[in-house]
Amino acid sequence: MLNIKSKNLFLFIAFMIVMTTFFPLFSTYASIYVGHNLGVNRAWAILWIMAVMVLSPHVLANRFMLYVILFWIIVVYLLWNSLWIDLNEWNRYMDRNSFFSIMLSVSLFTYFRISGAYNELAILIKWALIFIAITAIMSVYTATINPMYVRESFLLTKAESFALSKLGGGGYGFSGALVCLFPLIVYYYRRSDNIPFSKPLILLFGVLCLTAVIKIQVFANIIISVFGIIFSLFGSERLRKSLVYLIVFFGLIILIPKNIYSDILITSSRYFTRSQSVNYKLIDMSLFLQSEGKRDETSTGGRLDRYPLLWEGFRSNPITGYYNTGSTLDISPGGHLFWMNKLTTYGIVGFIPFILIFYFHIRLTVKQFDQEFTFYYLLSMFSAILLGFFKTLDGMDFWIMFFFIIPSMYYLPFLKKSTSEIIAQR
Repeated sequence: MLNIKSKNLFLFIAFMIVMTTFFPLFSTYASIYVGHNLGVNRAWAILWIMAVMVLSPHVLANRFMLYVILFWIIVVYLLWNSLWIDLNEWNRYMDRNSFFSIMLSVSLFTYFRISGAYNELAILIKWALIFIAITAIMSVYTATINPMYVRESFLLTKAESFALSKLGGGGYGFSGALVCLFPLIVYYYRRSDNIPFSKPLILLFGVLCLTAVIKIQVFANIIISVFGIIFSLFGSERLRKSLVYLIVFFGLIILIPKNIYSDILITSSRYFTRSQSVNYKLIDMSLFLQSEGKRDETSTGGRLDRYPLLWEGFRSNPITGYYNTGSTLDISPGGHLFWMNKLTTYGIVGFIPFILIFYFHIRLTVKQFDQEFTFYYLLSMFSAILLGFFKTLDGMDFWIMFFFIIPSMYYLPFLKKSTSEIIAQR
């Protein structure tokens, strides 16, 4: 067992990881006034890994943790230098960051689960939600000043990017992280008696997060967030009872003429200014429907072409991936389709071990949850996974949300009730 000092050390480092990840305003100003490394989540992440190796090595001996570590070592240090030696720099950069963030997030959850420090975990998650609320506010504020700040951030110089970061708005990863959160916001709104937060406060938090997603203007994130909220509001029991109605509803959606959808999209676009990305996306989708699906005439059609492009790359070598073919086909436009890009890049040999990380994570976590929480938890997981069919899943904030924050929210009742009371209820 860890002594009190070691537990406090782990809690402090985890707190700093959460704060530097979900509170970018702190990270920016800490880098200016205190020191660069204090505000960098990766520095605290490396310190966490070192602390686990020295003070709590049994965490690394956990079977799922071992699988994640071995996957990271084998792919990054062995197969990238042999089987996938021709893998391009963009995929290397993105996957190196993703694999490290996944390993870190799994180790965070594994440590708290094995140590049984559920009260400390609940406090940590409470602070994470506070940081998320602050960053959501700053995202709305930043988007008010510059509605396209997230998209333009990739085009800025280092000095311009640093100046933008002083406003404290969240980026792509933060927006994707919020998508995962909505089903559990609905869950705790309905079960507010289990936690020390009132329904009006939880509702305000949910509205704030949704406003931030809309203001950040990643269209797929907005759509999936809305559907996640709708299905969450049905609830597990009503969703089963309403299955027939849902089938009829989606059947009607298919039967409705395209021109009606086109008109709805045009009308909806008027709620956004012409300078906003959402306005452009809605009009572009309307034009795509009017053009009878001609893909070369709209950006929507261009995005749909990414799947056939990646499929062609996958067919060139379905076993070990596109980068073992010597093909001159340029599949880089498809890099933003997370799951299909992984399948095309690594083939079946690399893709199956990767998706097993998600399967094992979900299977292991749901064993700890009660039936009602499991429904909302799976909706959160499904929302995140669905997002990967339309966008790239990127950023330490997204992966910490997926593998650590979301499953850890199950333990929020420890903020209000004793351990014995919770065990008796569950």
